[in-house]
Amino acid sequence: IEFRGPNGLLVYQGKGKFAIRADKKSNPVVRTVKSVGMIAGGTGITPMLQVIRAVLKDPNDHTVCYLLFANQSE
Repeated sequence: IEFRGPNGLLVYQGKGKFAIRADKKSNPVVRTVKSVGMIAGGTGITPMLQVIRAVLKDPNDHTVCYLLFANQSE
C-alpha cells in the first residue's frame, strides 16, 4: 500500500476493518485483518499511532499491531 498523506485513502473503521481507496474518486474496498504491520519514519509515526490508539481504545478490538519505527537524530 502506498501511503501519502493526509489524503484519507486508508481509513481504519475498527475491529480490524480498513477501507482502502486507490484514489480519491474510487469507491473504498473494505478489508478485514487479524493483524497489521506498520513501518514509519520521523513524523510519519503520527498516523500509525492513531491506528494503534483506536485499536487499544476498544476492548473488543483484538487486532494485533506491529510497528517498526526509525528516526534520524543529529
